[in-house]
Amino acid sequence: MAFYSLIFRLLRDAQVPFLVVGGHAVVLSGHLRNTFDLGLLIGESVRDTARQQLEFRLMILSCKR
Repeated sequence: MAFYSLIFRLLRDAQVPFLVVGGHAVVLSGHLRNTFDLGLLIGESVRDTARQQLEFRLMILSCKR
């Protein structure tokens, strides 16, 4: 869940509104569920901004390692 927390933080820092859906929404609400994918609902008007911010910030983090 730590990697997903990073994604959530990056989206919040970029001021991109999002909603967690699917299996991780179930886990975040306190129930057990085995899942590896992450479902996010991001508005069409900010979708490209979200993608660019995540790609850029994750690339920087990977270069620092």
